[in-house]
Amino acid sequence: MNGNMSVVQWLLRAEDADRALNAYLQLRQAKGYMSTRDNDALRRQLSDLYQDSRRIRPADKASLKACHGMALMDAIEAFSSAAVCLMTGRHDTPAWIAVDAIKLERAVNTIQPALELLAELRDPHHA
Repeated sequence: MNGNMSVVQWLLRAEDADRALNAYLQLRQAKGYMSTRDNDALRRQLSDLYQDSRRIRPADKASLKACHGMALMDAIEAFSSAAVCLMTGRHDTPAWIAVDAIKLERAVNTIQPALELLAELRDPHHA
């Protein structure tokens, strides 16, 4: 996406990434490994989300309440941490990867409350 985006536009993309990350984590915990193709696709999605965060309009960031600003920063950092975690998985074979599920779970546990707080921004009458 070129140009600037609003916090709400970023939030919608972040919610999609959160669902993908949660699904990946559940499968990783169940199987113990993931395909490198699935791993790379999610890592690209998270990296793109980070790039999108850099395009959030400065005026939008400046108008956020302190709690929403902190939630935005927490979510961005946690998504970035998850993307890095996906790069550091031990390759068992060329087709399979075993990333650290504990680190991914920590990121998910940071992302979810941050996105819940940011979801208030979708309501134009949020307090």
